[in-house]
Amino acid sequence: MDAGGPAQPDRAGGVSAAAVGDFLERFSGGPEALASRLDADVLYRAADLEPLRGRLAVERLWRRLFRSYAVIEVSPVLMVEDGDIVLARQRQTFRPVSGEPFELNSIAVFVVRDGRIVDWRDVFAPGDLPADHEALWRRLWRARW
Repeated sequence: MDAGGPAQPDRAGGVSAAAVGDFLERFSGGPEALASRLDADVLYRAADLEPLRGRLAVERLWRRLFRSYAVIEVSPVLMVEDGDIVLARQRQTFRPVSGEPFELNSIAVFVVRDGRIVDWRDVFAPGDLPADHEALWRRLWRARW
């Protein structure tokens, strides 16, 4: 690492962790880049929101989120792998199209099979979101378009 570069997260060295690391790096590329690492029947759960099933449902949600935020970045702080399960402590940065940016710290649990994420759970307290953003997320999550 060069002296001026960002600190690198502690990462597990296995195949599952590599797939998750690649997925997290794709956040800046938008929902299409994310979808390519998800299994067609992926199960996605975040906080206390209703689970979403299927790559298409997850991609649609993230497409709506990317319309509301100019930048969404996810930086893994620590990743631990046990076979096909990866735990990731991560920092999520959101820069709204208008308004102040904010960060959200979370723990994510991924299950990886054949290089694709089949189960993804983001654990954070919805109260950690600014109030107006919590309402936005709940509205976007319920939308089915």
